[in-house]
Amino acid sequence: MKKGILIAGLVLVAVGSVLLLGALIGSGFNLTKFETGGTKTAVYPVDRPFSRIEITEYESNVQLLPSADGSAGVVYTGNEKVSYTVSVEDGTLKIRAEDNRAWYERWGLFRATPSTAVYLPADQYDALIVYGRTGTVFIPERFTFGTVFINVTTGNIICRASANDSLTIRGKSGNVNLENARAGSVNLTTSTGRITVCSVVCKGEFSTRCTTGDTSLVDLTCQSLLSNVSTGSVILQNTVAADSFLIQGGTGSVVLDDCDAGRITVKVSTGDVTGTLRTAKIFYAHTSTGRVRVPDTNSGGRCEITTSTGDVTFRIAGD
Repeated sequence: MKKGILIAGLVLVAVGSVLLLGALIGSGFNLTKFETGGTKTAVYPVDRPFSRIEITEYESNVQLLPSADGSAGVVYTGNEKVSYTVSVEDGTLKIRAEDNRAWYERWGLFRATPSTAVYLPADQYDALIVYGRTGTVFIPERFTFGTVFINVTTGNIICRASANDSLTIRGKSGNVNLENARAGSVNLTTSTGRITVCSVVCKGEFSTRCTTGDTSLVDLTCQSLLSNVSTGSVILQNTVAADSFLIQGGTGSVVLDDCDAGRITVKVSTGDVTGTLRTAKIFYAHTSTGRVRVPDTNSGGRCEITTSTGDVTFRIAGD
């Protein structure tokens, strides 16, 4: 009896696989043709001036783009039952998604990711605020804001824009990328994902916090740096702080390559700490299990390195 049920099950699986393959061939392997629910492209023009932008999204990729004709507007491509409220209130362009689908309509096979394009006529604005649940947020290098605040639950965040005051990016599940930007202060946070920074100038404090994932900072200049990682590596390359580095980690290595700061503090539980610094430091290094190899110098700022399990290896460039 059991053998017969097993054979019947295998036959049904085989038949289903053949039908699925036939459907895929018939669609030219375009999986979006199997999406449940209709799709649309909707245009929302904006005819009033604004200096601030606030976007609230649910499950769409969001991208800011320069306007080709000098007019502002929003273009959404996605499910036909998702609409937008686009208005200008007290000088703020407010873009809010309205999802009118029933709960069972939110599930389906091979769904294409919706996209929301925000076309902006100017290059500078007072503020940008983005709240997202699922999707990638992309802010290009062309734009400059007074302040930037981006918070996305699930999705990657790529920011190349500058902020004269503060730039804050928060993610829970996804990567955070900050590139080719200038800011007064920077705060980057992600729970599960990587933090990647490249070619950034920060006038004040630059801080990162990552629960699970690596942090990579390349070509960064700031007043002070604070980096905290629970599980993952911290890699700094060509990174300079006028005041101090404070790097705290749980499990993972720390690498400082061609870096410098007036004062350096690195504290990790498990992992090697290695580095090449530009100027001499007075080293205070300790490891419970491992070896310590640092220059025997008596000038420069304080460099305190502590790891429970791992080696400590540092040198001064040119020595």
